[in-house]
Amino acid sequence: MESLRKISLQLVLSLFAIFPASSSDLDYALDLLANGKVSSGIIKLEKLAFRGNEDASYSLGILYLAGKNFPTDLKKSYFWLRRGADNCHSRSIEILKTYFYEKRGSRFFDPLKYEKTLRGCQKETELQKPGRNKGFFEETTQQSSNKKFLQQWEARPPEKKYYDGVVKGQGSALAINKFGDFLTNEHVINGCDFVLVQYWGFFTPAEIGPVDKDKDLAIIRSRLPTPYFWTVNGKPLLMGDQVFSIGYPSVVVERNRVTQGTVNIEPVFIRGLVLTKSQIPHQDQVNFESAAGASGSSVFDANASFRGVLTALALKTDENGPSNMTWAYISSPSATIDFLNEFRIDYVQKENVRALNTTDLAKYGSNRAGFVVCGSY
Repeated sequence: MESLRKISLQLVLSLFAIFPASSSDLDYALDLLANGKVSSGIIKLEKLAFRGNEDASYSLGILYLAGKNFPTDLKKSYFWLRRGADNCHSRSIEILKTYFYEKRGSRFFDPLKYEKTLRGCQKETELQKPGRNKGFFEETTQQSSNKKFLQQWEARPPEKKYYDGVVKGQGSALAINKFGDFLTNEHVINGCDFVLVQYWGFFTPAEIGPVDKDKDLAIIRSRLPTPYFWTVNGKPLLMGDQVFSIGYPSVVVERNRVTQGTVNIEPVFIRGLVLTKSQIPHQDQVNFESAAGASGSSVFDANASFRGVLTALALKTDENGPSNMTWAYISSPSATIDFLNEFRIDYVQKENVRALNTTDLAKYGSNRAGFVVCGSY
């Protein structure tokens, strides 16, 4: 047992060096633990873990395995490591193998379970052949439970006063959680007397929530359930990554449009763009073709993981501006997560592992898309 504690203690200490700098919430939780604020650190980690953060689940598993500053609890350790392993978190699987499944004399001894877990994850990470993945897309076929939620949208149309108003502009948005919160650009809702959002074909009034002008991000709240929402992948985008966008450009009002692009160079400030110098550090650059009204569109990868928000196009706005460009700027994954965390917006952080064909991606994205109308009385 003493040797187990020594090895586990090394794992605990290693927690403070293995996670990337972009995991700000996780870093904060680990700092609390390092400074002796164990209870606060554990609570923070548990919240992250229940929101789908596998690294937080792994951290809890290691802490309960080592028993540093609080009693060892193998049952809790197993519970948290198992959560990580269920999402194919490689380090969680390795610790389960070493300290549980292949440790003779342990009540968790079960080599076959380790092999089954490993096979399941290897199968998940294989590239999917073109075609519909029924298991992954069950949720997109209006299940009876979700029909009930969507009926609430049908039952709450906008009041007459909104139809008597004047449309000042339009944009796109995306459902970011199940509680009716939509993520969009700050400039989409700037100066609006009222905002309407369309989801699954139904319009409803929405309140303007937190905004960040530099990140050009904002939350609008419908106060109605959104059973179909994006999960967030916070990993940085790299040059050459293929990404997709779905939103409502003005050329196809009230019908969403899917575009595909490639992450090219790190964003630079170009005079004549609609972005300011203070906004550029929070953006990634993609060669999307789009149009006005697409601002606020969701940007996602081939695994249907949300990566950012379409923010601006490389438009020629004065004689010194760029021309003949198809660039677009999107909020970077880290900037988006920082915004959600800063204003305590509920979201699920998860990296999907199954590659999907474009037909399924379009359907998946469409189910989570919102159309925004900015109006005045």
